[in-house]
Amino acid sequence: MMIEEHDDLTQKMEGRTQENDEHKILEWIKCRIKATKFDASLWCEEHSKILREFLLQPSTFSFFVTVDQTLNELIVCCRTPPKPSTGRIDVTYFVKAEGHIITHTSVDKIIYGTIAMRQNASSVLKIMETVLYPNIFHYDKWNKSSKQELLGLYHRFMASLTESANEECGKTTKLYLPLRDDIFIDDDIAPHDKNVIQNLEAIVIHWIRQIKEALTSPEHSISLDFHGPMEELQFWEDRAKDLDGISKQLQDAEVTHILNYLKTTNSKYLKTLEHLTMALSEGAREAAKNVKFLKLLQNPCDQLSSLDVAEMPSVMMCFLNCVRLIHLHSTNYGTTERITDLIRRVSSEIVENCSNKISLDDIFYGDHSKAKTSLHNCIKCGNIWKQTYDRMAVTVNKHKERNGSAVEYWKLSDPSIFAEIDAFAQRCDDLIEICDNRFQFLQLLCPRVLLQSREGRMVGGVNGHVIENSITLIQDGFKNQIERLRKLDYFILDVRESRWYADYSSFKYAVKDLETIVIETINRTFEEIQAVEVAAHFLQCVNKSAHRAAIKSCVEKKALELRVLFLKECQKTRRQFDDFHQLPPLRMNEPLYAGPALWIAALSANLERTWMEVCDATNDSTFDDNIEAVYCELQEALLTFQTQKYEDWLETFSNFDSSQLQLRLELPILRKSEKATEGRINIRKIESNFDNDLLSILSESSFWEKMDNDMFIAPIQILGLAHQKENFFAMNEHINIVVRAYNDLICDLNGTEYVYLVQLWVHSTAVFT
Repeated sequence: MMIEEHDDLTQKMEGRTQENDEHKILEWIKCRIKATKFDASLWCEEHSKILREFLLQPSTFSFFVTVDQTLNELIVCCRTPPKPSTGRIDVTYFVKAEGHIITHTSVDKIIYGTIAMRQNASSVLKIMETVLYPNIFHYDKWNKSSKQELLGLYHRFMASLTESANEECGKTTKLYLPLRDDIFIDDDIAPHDKNVIQNLEAIVIHWIRQIKEALTSPEHSISLDFHGPMEELQFWEDRAKDLDGISKQLQDAEVTHILNYLKTTNSKYLKTLEHLTMALSEGAREAAKNVKFLKLLQNPCDQLSSLDVAEMPSVMMCFLNCVRLIHLHSTNYGTTERITDLIRRVSSEIVENCSNKISLDDIFYGDHSKAKTSLHNCIKCGNIWKQTYDRMAVTVNKHKERNGSAVEYWKLSDPSIFAEIDAFAQRCDDLIEICDNRFQFLQLLCPRVLLQSREGRMVGGVNGHVIENSITLIQDGFKNQIERLRKLDYFILDVRESRWYADYSSFKYAVKDLETIVIETINRTFEEIQAVEVAAHFLQCVNKSAHRAAIKSCVEKKALELRVLFLKECQKTRRQFDDFHQLPPLRMNEPLYAGPALWIAALSANLERTWMEVCDATNDSTFDDNIEAVYCELQEALLTFQTQKYEDWLETFSNFDSSQLQLRLELPILRKSEKATEGRINIRKIESNFDNDLLSILSESSFWEKMDNDMFIAPIQILGLAHQKENFFAMNEHINIVVRAYNDLICDLNGTEYVYLVQLWVHSTAVFT
């Protein structure tokens, strides 16, 4: 019993010891995890299980830890590293010898490190220096000859890798220097060790190649196309810094130590290196001079970037003055080729600044008028730049001829200078065409505008919905083309991008198909329209947006058809006038003379309104027909008819005495009816005694006034009466009301009421005549 209790106590103590060991190893692992954004709070029991597998399983020899920053999640795995993703920057790895089990006493045998998930030259260089180098070349069991042979290969690779890492980071040229212990240069070692000489000469050869590449002409080190003067300034500043940095590195103590060692061996590469060192000094001085001159262009470039496109021409002469100064005093830019290249860079700078002022959103979806104005200003800016250059070139060449200067001539209208300007102008023309098409297919070509007249009437016919569907189809098709251009995976204003030509050609072919549909829609819509005003409004809307030749031609044909339709309207009005002018269709209250004239005036006004609609729709076109003459002739005939009626009315006043008006007005307003009331003795109905001729005169005057024509005014005989016509009309209406009321009362009287009325009638006889 005592033995069993002792065994249980022993097992518990061993379990606690094992737990303590695992805790120590876990803390050792956590302290060495350098993955970005790692935090110990992210560690959980599931991660500990995976770690135990790595520690205790002999077949598991790798363990990886990384942090997914997108999900804020710790990723732990064995055997295979985690897959790269957007949120995983780097991974910490732990490696052990295969077949081993790790305890707290052997944990220091684990190899660990942190590497980037996506490798580049810099990360590989870091791995080589921090992981592979110390774990391979610090191994004590290597023999010296094997280590030297491997070191030679290692240093050749590291020299190239260091160069690649510097290029990735955009740093200046850095000469590769191995560790002093690796090349075994020591005063106690014989200077003629072949392995040492071979390794050092390999490093010097690499330096020579690096220096030659740094000294290569700038035409081969920088793409000269489509870069502005500030890019060239930056290039020369970087070049000066690079060459000066290499010169300083060659004076470093470690480099000097290597070169002194090779001098003792009479190395054949030292003479080449000395020549290159002198070339470095000369190249650095040349770069510094170029920087000095090119900085003259910095202020004009800053001004150019701050101005609108319309204001850019104001700094163009400043650019050319600076270029001329550089051409006169700089040895590097003294030739025609170099100064031409510099002026071409100024052209590139102008193109780039113009491109920055153009809004592609306005071109595709925004204010097309604003976009077109900006594009036209860019084209104008390019033309002014070419004209300014030509004037400066003439001035420079005249100065050379006059003073015999050694400065070379400037080329007039050099196509190489303005190739980018011309290409950019053509690109702007393409975008202007897109704006015009937007205006045609989207702005005015819509059902609400095309199919609706100013009075709100819609085009009828059985094909009305077909026309509307066609317009919707055109709009959707054009929107798809615009969306395709907007989603292109390159900058449209980049004239170097040759893919634009194919994409724009595809756009033009698609627009050509839409143009055909537009023409068919116009023809079909015009066939459905019967009213001249509606047809004129439709044609006016289409004419405003028509800028393509085929659509303009279609609009011109429809303009002819519109005039023919108006001619038919004139003929219809003429027939109506000829048929009814003798007996016009008058209403009961219309007077004898002014009524027909007012009817003709309505026909004339309707015809004039229709003619104005036709003229507005076809004002940009010229016609050789006689429709206008027919219209004028008809209007003259209608006006003649109205004038004749007016004169006939005036004729009625030829024997009219104005003094009789007062006598007519003094007549009693009521009178007894000559016929007795049926069933009533001694009582008669009453009638209005208002003068009918007076009412006729007032009615004629009122209707002539409605025509609103200064030709038709009331004659002077009735002018005073005409001014009070409203009062007389009201008086006549009141009299008629009294007459109707009295006569209705007489008809409705019973016996007793009748007796009383007779007595009243006897006493009131004097009222009536």
